[in-house]
Amino acid sequence: MSATDIAKEIIRIANTATLGKDVIDLLKEKVALLTEEIDTLRSKVSSLEVENADLKARLQSLQPGDALPKETADVLQFFFDQGRELSIEQVAQRFQFQMSVAEYHFDVLRKRRFVRPTRAISARSSGAYGLTQEGRGYVMQTLS
Repeated sequence: MSATDIAKEIIRIANTATLGKDVIDLLKEKVALLTEEIDTLRSKVSSLEVENADLKARLQSLQPGDALPKETADVLQFFFDQGRELSIEQVAQRFQFQMSVAEYHFDVLRKRRFVRPTRAISARSSGAYGLTQEGRGYVMQTLS
């Protein structure tokens, strides 16, 4: 039973009880105030739900962290400058990274959705990766 229904029930009971008219009028006044407060709270809840949905949408569009580590940003810029698929080995060779360091930078870029696999890993290669739309946008807005 909602608060409004409870308030209406109070009025119904008060009208059928053997209470004095002044007590009934006072109860009606209190119920009217309670109803106003409920309407105000409903309005506030509605506003908060809209604000919450907006914040959720904004949060989902944000990428973790504002800036990439410098070396990871350099790798992203390299992808952008090359304009083609690159492998982890190619990046490691270009920046003279150990493979594990290159893989770390790829992990960061994949997590931020700036690169994506374009060819599967094989016995000869760790696969190829391509720059995503988000990655290009980040470079254009931040690095170039």
